[in-house]
Amino acid sequence: MLSNMVDIRYNKFMQNLDEALQTLGLSQNEGNVYKVLLTSGWITVLALSRKCLHKRSTLYRLLESLCQKGLAETRVDEKTTYYAVAGSDSLKEKVSEEIRRVNKFQEAAALVQLQYNSILATEPQRTEVRFHRGVKSIQMVEWKTAQAEDSETLVFATNQWTNFAGRELSEQIREERLNRNATIKELANEKNYGKIPKNGKVGWTTNKDYLLKIYRHRLIPSSVLPITNETLIQANSVYFYGLENNEIVVLEFISTSYANLVKGLFNMAWKDAKALDDFGS
Repeated sequence: MLSNMVDIRYNKFMQNLDEALQTLGLSQNEGNVYKVLLTSGWITVLALSRKCLHKRSTLYRLLESLCQKGLAETRVDEKTTYYAVAGSDSLKEKVSEEIRRVNKFQEAAALVQLQYNSILATEPQRTEVRFHRGVKSIQMVEWKTAQAEDSETLVFATNQWTNFAGRELSEQIREERLNRNATIKELANEKNYGKIPKNGKVGWTTNKDYLLKIYRHRLIPSSVLPITNETLIQANSVYFYGLENNEIVVLEFISTSYANLVKGLFNMAWKDAKALDDFGS
């Protein structure tokens, strides 16, 4: 019976630890590596791979991410590199940094809200809301935004649209944006995107010029800003995709003041997001 009580307490502790690590912005794989580091002391990647069952190439990426987040540290000797959990001071600094970021975000959001209220009070504008349903609604919106005169499109991205537009149409839309030299900035959570190599070779498009010349993307932890639905922002329009319960809908808001509000929120998140690529800004 005592053994069962110990098991229950241990499982509860591990569950709480998993939730805490998710709150800190760690993915499941990062959390698993961190938990092994907690009980291992200084350890090499080779030894760690035997405990985590991850390939060493994957472990290097996960460890680099943990070090960047201040949760792991390295020690280098003549022949190899050792990794361990960072000290408590590093974790305290991580918490302080997140508190400063949240405070900064709240202050900026209040300023945007104040400006938005001022716009509504001094310059009443007509707001038009349109409702679109079905796969063709997403295809229509993607073409519409690609052919617009706007110099850039901002996207809270999930890559949902490519599943419904199809590979061929998606490539045509990218080519259209490239021909218009219209920059597209995508902000996404970690699970949806990875780093683009300098040669522009990725699996989801063959249009390298699109990637290297007009496409920019950054990542933000889902614990800071969960992005669950695609949102496109242009100069006087905002498009929200709703893809739930096998129902596809798009809400189109035509309003310069509303677009400016959402654009302001995007730009705040963009400044704090992580740039992965070695090109663009």
